[in-house]
Amino acid sequence: MRKKELGANKKCKHCQSEIDPKAKVCPTCKKSQGMSGCLKAIIILIILIIGIILMMGACTKEVVDSIDESIEETENSYKDKNGKTSFKKGETFENSYIKMTMTEVNLNFKDYNKYTSVKDGYKLVMVKFNVENIGDEDKYVSYLDFNCYADDVAMEENYLVFDRYEHLSATISSGKKTAGYVFYEVPKNAESIVFEYEPSWFQDVKVEFVAK
Repeated sequence: MRKKELGANKKCKHCQSEIDPKAKVCPTCKKSQGMSGCLKAIIILIILIIGIILMMGACTKEVVDSIDESIEETENSYKDKNGKTSFKKGETFENSYIKMTMTEVNLNFKDYNKYTSVKDGYKLVMVKFNVENIGDEDKYVSYLDFNCYADDVAMEENYLVFDRYEHLSATISSGKKTAGYVFYEVPKNAESIVFEYEPSWFQDVKVEFVAK
């Protein structure tokens, strides 16, 4: 008897009539006592939103992975094809775009004009590079692409030399070659002299040519 009394306390969700606790339809208003249409719509909408978020996350990951692969592929195209990062006189650095060889090294260059001055305690070092464009597009190479380090300390470039020692600077068509010189002032007692080359200003790729 008590269970029936307690059960009679349930009211219709729509007309508030007292109904049997187990009733699925109100005998008065004939409306279902299940989940309301509005609530169902909200739940369905939430499920759809979650699904869309998950799909977007998966697509975003694919896009990010694709971008990462593209960046890595581009960076690798500027690296030496044999994986080398250090080269001596006569050795060739080759990536997807150029071949570069340090063909001459003069560790105490003195054949410069009278307008050239070298700081006290320093000497002028000259290196010559032969460059071939093996890519499909024009390639610009310049002495500005190089840095020089003497005993791991950055050195200053020297520009005032005879015209016959033309600085490396040219736009090379596909399949063509050029040659030019790079000059730096270094301490006379330097133990190591290295010319560092950057194949691209946009990629973190560097190789070194060891002059001493």
